[in-house]
Amino acid sequence: MTVARVGLVACSAAQMVTSTVALRYAVEQGLAVDLPYVGIRRRGDDVPRDSWYLGTGVSQPLLLMAVQMTATSCLMRRPSVPAALALTGIGAVMLNGYVTGGPSRHALTAGGWSREVTPLAGVGLLLSAGMTVFGIATLRRGR
Repeated sequence: MTVARVGLVACSAAQMVTSTVALRYAVEQGLAVDLPYVGIRRRGDDVPRDSWYLGTGVSQPLLLMAVQMTATSCLMRRPSVPAALALTGIGAVMLNGYVTGGPSRHALTAGGWSREVTPLAGVGLLLSAGMTVFGIATLRRGR
């Protein structure tokens, strides 16, 4: 296994754990998804339903997590360009979500420090960036 592929699998697995913890916290606290640049603003009581296909204010949608889990397990077993491409794309999309999404964006600013949300958003952001970087390196190598 190449270093890039190991890094991609490790970042993806750790990001799924972080996203699972963030999902539970978001459902408990009602942290709704807020993506004003595409016109999506949801309420806190919508979080359990929205977590399936829109995600929450600090985590990816469960359907995307299922795709990520499948691609990660596939890439763990053998080289796969489609799986690496999927994980690279998921990492890039999540990176955008952390930077532009309401609660996570606010938690990552100087005035928005939160003991609970900032670590979840920060770790998620870094792992998504790692998925993107290691994914590009894996794709460049073609395995």
